[in-house]
Amino acid sequence: MKSNFFVFLLLVIFITTITSCSSDGGVEEPPTSGTPTTPEENGQPENQAPASFSLVAIEDEAEDVELKPSFEWTESVDPESETVTYTLFLGQEEDPITQIATNLNTLTYNLDFDLEFATTYFWKVVAEDGSGNTTNSSTYSFKIRPVGTFISDSSFGARHLAAVVEFNGKLFIIGGYGYNPDGALHYLDDVWSSTDGENWILETDAPGFMPRAFHQVVVFDNKMLLIGGFRWNGAPSSDIWSSVDGKNWVLEKENAEFPADWGHKILSYNNKLWLITGGQNEFLNQNVWNSNDGVNWSLVTEDIGFMVSLEQEAVVFNDKMWVVVQDKVFSSIDGIDWALELENAPFQQTYKEYSLVVYDEKMILMVEGASTDSPAVIWSSANGKDWEQEYQETGFPNRHDNSMVVFLDKIYVMLGYNGDIGYLNDIWILN
Repeated sequence: MKSNFFVFLLLVIFITTITSCSSDGGVEEPPTSGTPTTPEENGQPENQAPASFSLVAIEDEAEDVELKPSFEWTESVDPESETVTYTLFLGQEEDPITQIATNLNTLTYNLDFDLEFATTYFWKVVAEDGSGNTTNSSTYSFKIRPVGTFISDSSFGARHLAAVVEFNGKLFIIGGYGYNPDGALHYLDDVWSSTDGENWILETDAPGFMPRAFHQVVVFDNKMLLIGGFRWNGAPSSDIWSSVDGKNWVLEKENAEFPADWGHKILSYNNKLWLITGGQNEFLNQNVWNSNDGVNWSLVTEDIGFMVSLEQEAVVFNDKMWVVVQDKVFSSIDGIDWALELENAPFQQTYKEYSLVVYDEKMILMVEGASTDSPAVIWSSANGKDWEQEYQETGFPNRHDNSMVVFLDKIYVMLGYNGDIGYLNDIWILN
């Protein structure tokens, strides 16, 4: 009993001693809410954001920028010498929110995808240090160039209404109306060729046929066939000439079975050539003819069933023959019956003159601008019924009576006439 009392007494003394020491300041109490906690209040400097920096390229409000531009900016130095990384923002909003590249440790970035033609973009860069502090650059704008890449001014002289065709790995330009080497306006009969669409050589300036425009040249049975057109003597024609090399031309027939005409269209379809008259002679023909050899022709139908036009365009697409004329699109599998695929086409509002090719499993239609200084508009269709406006701005001068052809897996636009400039000799690619 006495031993228990003694143990209890020792415990009381121990507790009393501990309490006394605490009250004398021997043990530090935890800080209250008012105790300094920031680096500055503890005598340490605040971590600073990276220094301001500038955008270098692309310059603000730049025009005609390429589809895959490169961006550049100056260095942002961190006051604490922390590593600085960069994030590139790009978009069509004035304050872009789309991060194109993050955690960059360089001062340049090369875009690896195409931007949209004739479109305005905005860009900025955000610098960030290792502590998460950020500094924004200014925001710059730029505009991507319109569709169309300039290739060259041709060496064969300015002209329109020429025939252009691909044959044996070359592009041939034949005749037209424009300037000859002595600088005078004439109907032309010269033949030029190119393997790249840029550099041209004269094949012949005396092919044997009469100078002309509004003619057609088509490849069939391993040779080029020149058919009809408006000749320098002021009369339409129905003569047929052939060539296997572009230098030497042979008269196949002086007067073919179809009526003398110009503005006609010729298609190679189902192992035959098909001719759709232009309706430009005194008889206003609206015939369709075909031929097994390109020389001897048979009438398919007296009346195609719609009003043909000097500005009509025709192609073979999806195993059918197609004609685009004014605001309508027609197709046929036999040249006799023509189905109205589309009426009141969406491109009719800007209708002036058409150029039509088949490319990348679509029909590509170029519509002349409504005025001399307005751009041509590009439309496309995968079925002939539904048309989508691809580009409303083109980089080349507006034109009519031009040539458009697919060559080397590209669409070439060349030559023509512009009311302000005159006859054209430029060559462009619709890339």
